[in-house]
Amino acid sequence: EPPPPPPPPDPCAVPGACASNVLFLPGIEASRLYRPDGSGEKKLWEPGGDADAVQITMTTTGSSIRSDIYTRDVIDNAYLPIKGNVYKSFLEQLAAMKEDDHTIADYTVAPYDWRLSLDDILTHGKQTGVAISYLDATSTPYIIQELKRLASTSKTHKVTIVAHSNGGLLAKRLTELLGPTESARLIDKMIFVAVPQAGTPQAIGAILHGYNQA
Repeated sequence: EPPPPPPPPDPCAVPGACASNVLFLPGIEASRLYRPDGSGEKKLWEPGGDADAVQITMTTTGSSIRSDIYTRDVIDNAYLPIKGNVYKSFLEQLAAMKEDDHTIADYTVAPYDWRLSLDDILTHGKQTGVAISYLDATSTPYIIQELKRLASTSKTHKVTIVAHSNGGLLAKRLTELLGPTESARLIDKMIFVAVPQAGTPQAIGAILHGYNQA
């Protein structure tokens, strides 16, 4: 009896050939916030002064005082085009992995309204053009829909989530909302960068008294 035919070549044998698409969840205060301003828009974060910052304040019940605030991008350079590098170099690396190296098929840098609760962020996110409002109800929450979209085009059919700071708490809550079966189907791995796993007690001083915010 002839031996069985050899198995087909493993398409993932070459390192990096089957790297998963990437979903990047940034940290707190790292997504820019805007509001409409006539035929254009007004950037409220990063704030240009106290008048901008006041417009993104919240009520005592945790609601935005304005209902028209949206986001559309994360902070690459903060204030200074050259010296204010926050995520600029990482965003360039993601772009190179897709466009130059073709290591990944696609990626999403997911801005979100960091003023809101984790559940509000994950169950909202109505996208209109490039604007994403987390203050509007939607049946297609932005972050979850992007996770599913990335999985559908990924070489591994799964997504690697890279999460910085508060983004890591968002990622963990995302897995809870999805449940273990759906999380395992969609997520390859999660990479946490400086995530406050045990909380941030020093932040209480900053929230209450502006401690060390300069």
